[in-house]
Amino acid sequence: MKSFFTSASFRNKKHLLKINVFSNIEKTYLAWNGVPEDSLKTNRKYNPISDEYNDQYDNYQQDHYQLFESYKINNRHHFNLGYHYTRGRGYFQEFRYGQNFTAYGLDTMFVGSDTIAQSDMLRRRWLRNQFEGVVYSWEYTPNDEFKLTIGGAANRYDGEHFGEILWARNASNSMPGTRWYTGWGFKDEANVYVKANYDFISNWNVFVDLQSRVINYKIEGQNKDRVDISQEHSFNFFNPKAGVSYNLSSLNKVYLTIGATNKEPNRDDFVNGIVNGITPKNEELRNIELGWKRRLEEFGVEVNGYYMGYKNQLVLTGEVNNVGEYMRVNTPDSYRAGIEASATYNYSTKIGISANIALSKNKINSFTETIYSYDAEYNSLGVVLRNHKNTDISFSPNIVAAARIRYKIYQNLFTSIESKYVGQQFLDNTSNNDRRIKPFFVNDLFFDYNLRLKEYIPMLTIVFKINNVFNMMYEPNGYTYTLIESGSENNYNYYYPQLGRNYMFSLNFNF
Repeated sequence: MKSFFTSASFRNKKHLLKINVFSNIEKTYLAWNGVPEDSLKTNRKYNPISDEYNDQYDNYQQDHYQLFESYKINNRHHFNLGYHYTRGRGYFQEFRYGQNFTAYGLDTMFVGSDTIAQSDMLRRRWLRNQFEGVVYSWEYTPNDEFKLTIGGAANRYDGEHFGEILWARNASNSMPGTRWYTGWGFKDEANVYVKANYDFISNWNVFVDLQSRVINYKIEGQNKDRVDISQEHSFNFFNPKAGVSYNLSSLNKVYLTIGATNKEPNRDDFVNGIVNGITPKNEELRNIELGWKRRLEEFGVEVNGYYMGYKNQLVLTGEVNNVGEYMRVNTPDSYRAGIEASATYNYSTKIGISANIALSKNKINSFTETIYSYDAEYNSLGVVLRNHKNTDISFSPNIVAAARIRYKIYQNLFTSIESKYVGQQFLDNTSNNDRRIKPFFVNDLFFDYNLRLKEYIPMLTIVFKINNVFNMMYEPNGYTYTLIESGSENNYNYYYPQLGRNYMFSLNFNF
């Protein structure tokens, strides 16, 4: 990976003008098939993709340009305006065995008396996209008790997807670079919001946040299977939020927040919907939170309880398609509820401790599992539908916890250890213990040193990090599918193992 970030700004009493330019290019070798469960103990680095052809990779670059202007009209009025433009382009290259010519729009070959309808192929699937828009806000603060903000944004996304055949063992009527599909995706979005914050009685504060969003999706052309995916969808959302807080004292505060929000499906949801004959619906969320904060110079604590009720939540099924993209499906009724707590403690000028924990229940009231059935010759026998009640949402652990201890060794030299625990997760929405991710506990050790020789010389920060210092073998992600084969039901689990102990060294210059 290669990247850079540059920023320049100009400031006076009323203006702040800022420009950001940054970019990243990455080349990542493909590993989306994961490691089969039975290989985790014997060969955690096994990559079935490399067995086919060892030069399969993803190559992508994204450039960002941002311009922001902040103007203080007077002590009561403040205006902000921003423009952003992002350009991306890249592809992934893969080798495919025994591809049917008809799937690529190619002609059957006749060589003598032989008929050839398949070929091994090296192909690239491209994405070229642009994303640009404006953001704005106006802040009105007539006094210390009241603040009004009106703002919004307008954005447009334009993406082109296409596939190229680079090489074929049997070329048929193809040439190097022949396109076998082209598709486009457009997304226009605009939103406007009004936000008011008011300290209306001593120790009381109330806020209201009202947002309206308009989204239009337009998809044209074909997908990689040459299926027509043309469609258009529009959404109009109203997302209100309100809250109240009360200062029990100068150090204690309690608060209550309620809100509703809506979220549209993404492009993959719509494309997969065409293939499966299901039009995805937008998600609807109703949320309530109740919390307490306490802040002292040496000690701070915050506790927050929440309930999030969903209608048509888009949850991961646990399956991936043939290029590693996760599949999602609407669930009519589901919820996430839990309690979060965090604390910080400065034991002395040398030692600081922080920790947080989240305990939750993440449930689907009813989920229908689809299992494909095949005979001994792998001919399709249809599907088996199995309904599950009150199951855990996939990839949603009931416990996540973290802690950090930082110690000042001397002057500008520090060390710290960070620990993270993630509880059991399920790979799909059936709460089946044969399709799960085991809990894991990982620790990282840091050393950092700040150095400035003279005032006009940039601050140098030297960081040395030992990741996974205890060399734990763990897998934070994966996927699963179940098949009925010749009457026998079989689970197939795949995982993405993480590194054992590894090291990182960095130099940071702050001007």
